[in-house]
Amino acid sequence: MKLLIIIVSLVGIVGGILTADIVIRFMFQHRITDAGIDIMLFGKIPLQHIAFSNITEIRRVSFKETLRSQNVFSALRFGIYGQSGGIVLLQLREGIRLSFPPDIFKRKTLFVFPYDPDRFVQGVLQRLPK
Repeated sequence: MKLLIIIVSLVGIVGGILTADIVIRFMFQHRITDAGIDIMLFGKIPLQHIAFSNITEIRRVSFKETLRSQNVFSALRFGIYGQSGGIVLLQLREGIRLSFPPDIFKRKTLFVFPYDPDRFVQGVLQRLPK
């Protein structure tokens, strides 16, 4: 009986994480514009604009890399897990604050979870100032 409870609990935890990842991915959407990256809530409400001139690095990363000590507490995440390794790291010159939800600390490291990470990275790299 105890084994069954443990198995059901583990399935519930994994299912909850995957469901939260899908929901958060739907909540936070990213759009590349001529001026930068717009982070939108449900694709409609602007949360943050990141100018291309503020981006110092952009690259795909593994889930394991998001757990490194310098990233765990200092990074702003727009997702949880990132299905199929679709995690993109953005390093910024100047930190940003979100207007929603209230965030008191400026963050210079962002993790975003675009639907097509390779296309997202290439789209940003093409527009970065040289």
